[in-house]
Amino acid sequence: MSYIVFDKENLVPLYATDTKPDNRLSVINVSTEFVKQIFLGNDLLIKYIIQYNDITNKFDLVIKDNKSQNYDFKEFLIDIISYDKNPELNITQDLKEKQWILELNGNKLERFFDENVLLKDFIFFSVTEKNNPNILYRLLKINLTQFLKTKYLIIPFIYNTEQTVNISIFAKKNFLSTNFKRIDEK
Repeated sequence: MSYIVFDKENLVPLYATDTKPDNRLSVINVSTEFVKQIFLGNDLLIKYIIQYNDITNKFDLVIKDNKSQNYDFKEFLIDIISYDKNPELNITQDLKEKQWILELNGNKLERFFDENVLLKDFIFFSVTEKNNPNILYRLLKINLTQFLKTKYLIIPFIYNTEQTVNISIFAKKNFLSTNFKRIDEK
């Protein structure tokens, strides 16, 4: 059995987990296979809403009516281009060493624990064509538990497209502030 935690006021799913969440949270049971597809990135929670079923007297997870709703990717993703002096996260594209460097600012991490972020979850960063989240070059999948412990990750490039200056980094709005910088080859 797996679970979807949702915002009861807005009836939107917040995250999927295979661990029973805190009893104070609004939760519905879903199949483990469904949650596996979410974790693998084969399905997206943003495609669903929570509806109350009058027949079963329970909340259900249902697909949104895409014909009646228009989505802007900016509701769910941010283009990481900010230059905050004290961000929660620094992402560096190191062209010289052909790697990504992700570094957490340690004094802001308590928010993850206060806001019930599950530490088994993964976070994702999309390396895309410059200013275009629809052209994906690479998806960086980060184990949040490991990342919060080490506060520093190095991920080698695996594609030539990662080694260009014509990229953007998009991510779900997991962090309050994020910086992106580039180290040139020279």
